[in-house]
Formats: sequence, C-alpha cells, structure tokens
Amino acid sequence: MKKRYGALDHFRGFTLMELLVVIIIMSVLVAIAVPTYINTKEKALDKEAVTALKMVKAGERQYFSKFEFFYPVSGSTSNLAFINDNLSLDLSGSNWGYAISGTGSTFSATAARGARTWTITQVTSDPTCSPVGSCL
Repeated sequence: MKKRYGALDHFRGFTLMELLVVIIIMSVLVAIAVPTYINTKEKALDKEAVTALKMVKAGERQYFSKFEFFYPVSGSTSNLAFINDNLSLDLSGSNWGYAISGTGSTFSATAARGARTWTITQVTSDPTCSPVGSCL
C-alpha cells in the first residue's frame, strides 16, 4: 500500500536559475527607480528654493513700500532670524541656505545648497540658477 501526501509530493522549490532571473529583474528595476527618485527629489528641492525666493522678493517689496529702501540697507545677512523678522517670512526648516545683500536701492537674495545657487534681484521676475544646467 502506497501512502499519498497530496500536493506536497510534487513540490520541489525554485531552481537556481529561476532565482537568478528574479534577482536580475529586480536589480534592473532598482537601477531604474533610484535615479528617478533622486531626480524627482532634486526637482522638488529646486522648486522649494524658487518659491522661497519669490516670497523673499514679495517681502522685499513690502519692506520697500514701508521704509523706502530694501533690506538690508547695506551689506549682507544670512541670519534667518533677521531675514524672517524684517521681511515677515518663515524660511526656517529649509533645505537651503539663504542670504540677502543690498545697498538700500537694490537687493540680491540667494538660496544655496551644494553646488547649486538660485538668485533673485529686485529687477528679475524669476530666480535664476547657477551654474547653468545644474538645476532641474
């Protein structure tokens, strides 16, 4: 009399070749997904800098209408507390380092992170990136 164990008799598992094919397919998917993720993250960070600099420009306009000169009157500052207080902004918790320089009649605001720098002035409508081609 032969004992039957049902479907367990025929289960053999995966072959080495099947496992290798699955590993290769997953490696290709990861090789495609990781650069795409990094690129998307960098685009979002660039948009954060552009948005913040547009807010700085709006704050500078408001400051100019109140005091008839841009902040700072002379020199430059990268102290976020001073920038936030004087321009009525909240740039804290940002991924960028902000700095504003001015002469009273002009200003230039920058957002820097790594090798990328975004800049806006009182005459430019949108921030520009340098070095050219490094921003997404």
